[in-house]
Amino acid sequence: MDEWHIKETLVELVVWIFLPIVLPNMLQSCWYSVRYRSKPAATPPKDSPTFKRHTSRILCGVVLAYLVYVVYEADRSLGLTHYDTLELGFHEFSQKTLKTNFRKASLRYHPDKVGREGADIFVRIRGAHEVLSDPVKRYAYDHFGPSALKCTTCITAKDYLQNGLTTMSSFFMLAFVVLLLMSLLGKAPHGRYWRFIFLVAMGALELAMVLSPTPIALVEWILPGRVTFEQITLMHRFYLSAAIAASWIGPILIPSHDALVRGSLQERLKKLQDLTNDAINVFQDSEDCMAHFRRKLGAASLEWKLREDQKYKEHRLSSGLRPSHEK
Repeated sequence: MDEWHIKETLVELVVWIFLPIVLPNMLQSCWYSVRYRSKPAATPPKDSPTFKRHTSRILCGVVLAYLVYVVYEADRSLGLTHYDTLELGFHEFSQKTLKTNFRKASLRYHPDKVGREGADIFVRIRGAHEVLSDPVKRYAYDHFGPSALKCTTCITAKDYLQNGLTTMSSFFMLAFVVLLLMSLLGKAPHGRYWRFIFLVAMGALELAMVLSPTPIALVEWILPGRVTFEQITLMHRFYLSAAIAASWIGPILIPSHDALVRGSLQERLKKLQDLTNDAINVFQDSEDCMAHFRRKLGAASLEWKLREDQKYKEHRLSSGLRPSHEK
């Protein structure tokens, strides 16, 4: 993972922090202003189930849309590879085909033929041929990308492998720190352990991809036509974004048992409060009824307090502590 990708990943992390907080509220406010323009009184209150349901749906839409954008942008930003430059298929050409395509491309874009406009393309063609015709450089390029070729001390494939693994480990260190902070701060309790398990599994898969002389069939089926380093880059970008997206929409799509119980309890308390308000509204015009209601409410409150005091006293006695008035 080179310096440019690290900076881009950090920018995405910052966007993931603020986008799901700011954008859904703005969209919901705009939507309500248009939908309930003729009947402002019908706008759902912020503490109503309807308002919360709309908020959850908009949040899911925003998070999923940004996740799709991140994956699309990551795929688009990869650019052309040396195989694209020479019109070759990854692991699907011979040295004869390489020489033939290099000769044709060199003649087509030679500066003497197309002028200065083709000079950059010609240099790229020569660089692609130099890398793909050298087995060691081709191994480094296929598995770790063009940044691996900048290593000035690397000579053998083992040197490039050690340098590439060191560079690749920076992503896993960054991902581990981000997930650990999210867990310690309690910002993403949903699927907390699964994220670490998937991170370890992805590390094992990438190690197999780097050490394997041929592409992994499963990865090739999911990301066809991509060089190994491109597949790894897309996996990195998708994993971090998907892990953060799951922390936002996971509790909504798959609520925990505690959340369901808490939501059910809140709904019951709300219904009880509504029934109490209705009862008060019925009797509020009668002073005798209201006085009787207040007396009953005061008696119930006193009885509850006495029960709590009795439980507290029993707790102290069971703990071997004397009541406070006996000290």
